Order: sequence, then C-alpha cells, then structure tokens
Amino acid sequence: MKNSKAILQVPGTMKIISAEIPVPKEDEVLIKVEYVGICGSDVHGFESGPFIPPKDPNQEIGLGHECAGTVVAGGKPCAQSLNRGSGKYRTWRSLRSLSLLSGRQI
Repeated sequence: MKNSKAILQVPGTMKIISAEIPVPKEDEVLIKVEYVGICGSDVHGFESGPFIPPKDPNQEIGLGHECAGTVVAGGKPCAQSLNRGSGKYRTWRSLRSLSLLSGRQI
C-alpha cells in the first residue's frame, strides 16, 4: 500500500513523493497521521536546511515533527499493549515519545 510524503530536496524546495507504507518492526507502531503542525524549526529547516544535518547525505528529510494520529498497527509487544484504533496519540520531540489520550480530541 502507498501513501504520500513531503521531503525537503534542497532548502526552499519540497517535493511530494509516493512511498510504501512501512510495516512496523517488533518495537514500533504505525500511526495514521491526521494532523501535522509547523513550528519555527520547520520554517528554519525549509528555508536553510535542518539544524542537525543527517549523517547520511542521501537520507530524505521530512518536516513537521509535531503530529497527531491514530495507531493502526504495531509490532508484537506493542500490539499486545495497545488497543489499536480506539485512541488518539500525540507525539513530540521524537516519534518515540507517545502519549495515549484515551480517544479524546487533541
């Protein structure tokens, strides 16, 4: 299955590409992103490039790290502890930090 994602090609230029939806690894969850905020670091990243350039110069850079959505799949340990589709999750700083909001609107 495919979805769309926006990547920063060079400062000032974003490109929307088609990409495969990843299958979550053992310790990961897949989130259907419903909302993405744009903050000051995203604006800076778009205009000047990321604050911390990736180690791999070929790595795709996506902006919009503050997002909200619904967990739709998870690796085995995650699947046992999450009630997929029943709640909203929000992320901050990194997609490794999740906070369950028990289905309330964010």
